[in-house]
Amino acid sequence: MKGAVDVQLHLWPWSVGNGDESFNLIRGSANVPFYGSPVLSVSENATVLLARRYERFLPFGPKFKAVDGVYQLYQTPHGVVAQKAALQKYKATDNMDDSHRKTILSIHSEEGVREVLLSTLYAEASAQEGDVGWAESRLFRTILAWSNFFDECILESKGTQRQGKLPWSNIADYIKKLAQSEDEPRMALIVHIADAMRQHLPNVVHAARRILVRERKMMPAPRVAETDNTCLQWYMRQPGTTSTEKAAANRHRLMGVSRYESLDTLENKVLKDFLVRCRLECRRYLNFDCNLNQRTHSERGSKVKSFGNICAELRQLPQLANISRPPAIPKPNYVLQNDVRYKRIWKYYLRLLRQEDEEDRLWDWQARTWTDISRLLVNAALMALRGETAGKVGYRFEEILASVFEILFEQRLGMRIERGSEPGPFLVRPPRGRTGRDLALEVVHPDLAEEHGLVRHFGRTGGHLYLVFSPLDGSRQSVVVVWAAHTAACTPSARPSWQTIADSAARALKRHGDFLSDRAQGFPHLYAFVVASDVDALKPDLITSENGNVHLVEIPTSQQFWAEAVDWIALVIEEVLGRLV
Repeated sequence: MKGAVDVQLHLWPWSVGNGDESFNLIRGSANVPFYGSPVLSVSENATVLLARRYERFLPFGPKFKAVDGVYQLYQTPHGVVAQKAALQKYKATDNMDDSHRKTILSIHSEEGVREVLLSTLYAEASAQEGDVGWAESRLFRTILAWSNFFDECILESKGTQRQGKLPWSNIADYIKKLAQSEDEPRMALIVHIADAMRQHLPNVVHAARRILVRERKMMPAPRVAETDNTCLQWYMRQPGTTSTEKAAANRHRLMGVSRYESLDTLENKVLKDFLVRCRLECRRYLNFDCNLNQRTHSERGSKVKSFGNICAELRQLPQLANISRPPAIPKPNYVLQNDVRYKRIWKYYLRLLRQEDEEDRLWDWQARTWTDISRLLVNAALMALRGETAGKVGYRFEEILASVFEILFEQRLGMRIERGSEPGPFLVRPPRGRTGRDLALEVVHPDLAEEHGLVRHFGRTGGHLYLVFSPLDGSRQSVVVVWAAHTAACTPSARPSWQTIADSAARALKRHGDFLSDRAQGFPHLYAFVVASDVDALKPDLITSENGNVHLVEIPTSQQFWAEAVDWIALVIEEVLGRLV
């Protein structure tokens, strides 16, 4: 249709050019299966927004040429938008309809604005119905655990001159440390609050700031000790000539000014709401993140349980009963900003408020978070291959330039790793005693691929990371495309088999290779592997396509298994190196 923006949804990042795995959204609506990591290809000079929050989609990878124009790939939000509003603080609610399974995309171009309605099938929801109503799903808690992992990496960098930045070798050590901490539940914001506030909070509540309030009211005549202009005006309007006569006309009562102490101030409203929110967060943490043993025998579980009891006891104190609720978005007063006692509470209160909005965004853009984790694990695998005895085969990786892992303090539509902070470049040598070529290895982020002389042509592949191997003898280069598939976001019973996914990626690799090699001389050798998430897996697994060209690494979403996953990814990289060297 002339003048319309050509938009297609592809079931997998590698599905560009495959009609069986692509859906044309030009008609304005579509019912599509959701397997976790779909992408949109949109013609140039157009932008895509999530209509619900008017968020601009972020492109990934360079633009690419097709038969009918130039296109750009975009990662899509999760197939089921966040349902926190429906949970109503985790109590039972009315039956939810299917409106949360429909996502409205707003396409902006030179021709105007057009909305596309996506109805997704098989996408996991953030809420599930339990014995006592609706509660957060297992996948939702997993997404929060991922965010906390990056927060913990930032804490690991505290005390250094580069806060939020860690050497890649430290990341590998931290991943190994996670594998050894099976007895401890995940780190969360409420654990930090419990650590910092369990002794401070009771002191603030018991010595809460009071103000003296002046109130005009009718009171027995002998008790009137103070008046103001308004009281005098009322007094003059009463019948009678003496105070006794005026009081007699009002049942021996006169209007006066009464003074009394009040706790109903903004800072105490925040304090009371903070107690309520902390108690709620403690309950969430114990119910969803701790098993029965961890609630009492783990350090974090014990702290949170104790802190939750403290908040519950303080909340029941009679002096807090008459304190009203704060505004939805309170504007801090002088006390909240400057009083030492309340300033700490205000800091954590803001973090709790932001957490709700952050959780919605993390859920909606969880595929981008998994993409970051996949890059992290691949880069950690490269670092693990350094040294004389690293790896199973013995390829020798030498990091030419040291680099740091930079974590974003706040997520950007699900992303937590700053682009361009990949390790390398590396010098790769064959194992001792074996002949082969020396290679230079570059790790290229897709958002920076446009600046790379070779990878800038790879936009249609949908790669989430590119490993570029350049032989030092000047012979033909090789590129390994890394695809991140967030298959944990799909209902397990509806997800294609791992073999089917691996075969789909293998066919795509050949299709992209044939398409690109026909348009460029000296096109590099092309390899690929898939990093797929699985919320039910308890150990990594490796699946190979039928033609043997593509490996799929099935990785548990739990951080405790990531150290083993790094070893599996390193094994795949060594297998590819066997063909190159």
